[in-house]
Amino acid sequence: EVKPFHRFDLKETDARVEIDSLDRKILGELTKNARAPLTTIASSIQSYPKMVSERVKRMEKNGLLAGYRPIIHYDKIGLTYYKVFFHLTFDDAKVISQLEEYLVNHPDVLFIVHGIGMDGNLDIELLAESNNAFFAFITQLREKFPHLIGDYKYLILTQFLKVKYLPFV
Repeated sequence: EVKPFHRFDLKETDARVEIDSLDRKILGELTKNARAPLTTIASSIQSYPKMVSERVKRMEKNGLLAGYRPIIHYDKIGLTYYKVFFHLTFDDAKVISQLEEYLVNHPDVLFIVHGIGMDGNLDIELLAESNNAFFAFITQLREKFPHLIGDYKYLILTQFLKVKYLPFV
């Protein structure tokens, strides 16, 4: 069973969603507290709840707002956050697609990222209960995709000093 997830592109594009100053204010309030009632948001930006509601619905419909998520302190539930940079050893699109499908469906994987200028061809972020569990995941992945997974580097993320979802708020 495939669990719901959001897939989105971060690359520069000409396909833009136009937003005005009111939309920016609404987004600013949502980044502070996505659970705030629309009446509270409207009051803090000196607007009307109905207008804020319509704007939020429009931003959801056009894909600007893809979801709302909590900020979780994983250490408080015994999990460690890992970031792994994989060097894939060949470019077989079918096998890479199988790897991506495996990672999308793996319960410990949070993010799968393709990028330019990364230390590897593929970056994933995952949670594990211990270093042993993390290395077991890596071993399992290398066994399942022996000709694809080459070298890798990993980071253990210990602290997020800043979580900000928009540069202009």
